[in-house]
This record gives sequence, C-alpha cells and structure tokens, in this order.
Amino acid sequence: MTLDVVGNGSGDGQVTANQFFAALEALRPGATAIIQDAVSSDPGNPINRAYRTTAFVSPDCALLTFVKETLNLSLVQVSDLLLSAALQPK
Repeated sequence: MTLDVVGNGSGDGQVTANQFFAALEALRPGATAIIQDAVSSDPGNPINRAYRTTAFVSPDCALLTFVKETLNLSLVQVSDLLLSAALQPK
C-alpha cells in the first residue's frame, strides 16, 4: 500500500502514535480499549513492545498490522484511518 499524507501543515507526512490512536477512537469509539486489552502483558512480546514504543505509525509497522488484524480492518479502512490520523494535531 502506498500512502501520501500531508497533515496539519507540518509537511513531514509522519503520523505519530498519539495521532493514530486519536483518529482510531474518533472513527471507531471503543477501539483503543479493544486494542489495549488484546496486547499481551509480557513486556518481551513483540506486540507489547510495538504498542508501548512505536513513535510513528506507517503502513507496514507492527502496530498497524496488529490493529488491522485485531479489528478486522480492510485496506480501505486502514487508509482512511491513516489519512484521518494525519489531520490530527501533533
């Protein structure tokens, strides 16, 4: 998937994890709680590390893949989510 995003005038095209989760909650209320509950409590688990440490969300990152699979999102929904996230304040 190729995605060009230019959000909120910053021009860098990077979506922060905070922007991503704000957009996710706006588009699907309660989704962030579902994701949080689905993350393993094991700090050595790769999904746990991605959830806790991902600074920028990109189409191929582990966090986005986990969210997509957990919420059963289509590629169109993921694209819409990233576009919406890019418009969130940083």
